Amino acid sequence: MANYDFSQGVCAALKGCRKSENELMSRTYGIALRAVCRILNKFPSDREDVAQDVVINAYFNLSSLKNPKDYPGWIYRIAHNEATNHIREMSRRREILSRNIAAFMDSEKCDGNPLEALMRKELIEKVDKEVGNLPEELKEVVVLYFKGISMEKISSILGISSATVFKRMYAAAEIIRERTEAYSNSS
Repeated sequence: MANYDFSQGVCAALKGCRKSENELMSRTYGIALRAVCRILNKFPSDREDVAQDVVINAYFNLSSLKNPKDYPGWIYRIAHNEATNHIREMSRRREILSRNIAAFMDSEKCDGNPLEALMRKELIEKVDKEVGNLPEELKEVVVLYFKGISMEKISSILGISSATVFKRMYAAAEIIRERTEAYSNSS
């Protein structure tokens, strides 16, 4: 098993052998996870999901592989692309969240006071950081909300009740308030 021949596995999988297909995808997950772990060091909770995306991508695009001997390198390339896209998407989400938080916080103008504007900017950055530190189930509700999605739609997307969405938003707000309260009181 240690000396698995990817070339043979690819050829057998392309011919429709289910056992070879399963073995190939199982081994693909291992390669993908190792490659993704190297790239997603700042997103440890997302590594397995991205590795699964690599396996799915490889499975559905296996017929486009020109040379079965290139399979491991091909998987590393897919893993690199998926991980890079994931980082880009996470950065984009944080940017959108930051803008939404800034717009929300900006609703109370600083009346041209540069010191107050600086303190508000620092508070926004602190809140943004704390949103990123929330437990995943709370963070997903907050991120969707700041994307402009209604509570009802969030409920539908996540497959949870509206009451649960509200409770998670409240819990997230309380955590952020507690974590940023010391900062706001010291300014």
